[in-house]
Amino acid sequence: MSLLVAFGPPAAGKTTLATRLAARFDAPVLHSDDYTTRTYERLLDDARHLLREHALVVLDGTFHDPDWRAWARDSGDTYFLYATADLDTCLRRDWERADSIGEPGVRTIHRAFREQDATADADFTVDTRILPEETTFSLASRRVADWLSP
Repeated sequence: MSLLVAFGPPAAGKTTLATRLAARFDAPVLHSDDYTTRTYERLLDDARHLLREHALVVLDGTFHDPDWRAWARDSGDTYFLYATADLDTCLRRDWERADSIGEPGVRTIHRAFREQDATADADFTVDTRILPEETTFSLASRRVADWLSP
């Protein structure tokens, strides 16, 4: 059983990528936005339960705290897909959303990723500002397929 974690700054394209990858690999997807309290603790507990029934579970969330990423990695066979974009792109995308977290939130989390070099935790990094969505999905899909094959 495997856990795919799509993580990165707000509005970097994680949810789009996670949702498409879950559909491509016929896997359930859990979005951190769907949780309100003790978000990551509950998200990972739910993922562990789903892993009993599914070969792959996809998680979508910022995972901006390195401890949350470590916790996910300790859950077993885990692959981290880091979706990122520059601050201006994330701010613009967040502003265009109905469920915007707001500029202060985007700036704070984006800074946290920059300061901790989140790419060190990533098995694969994709800059969604540079690559078109279809190219991003195709590359990520191939990487995940390679990871899942024995």
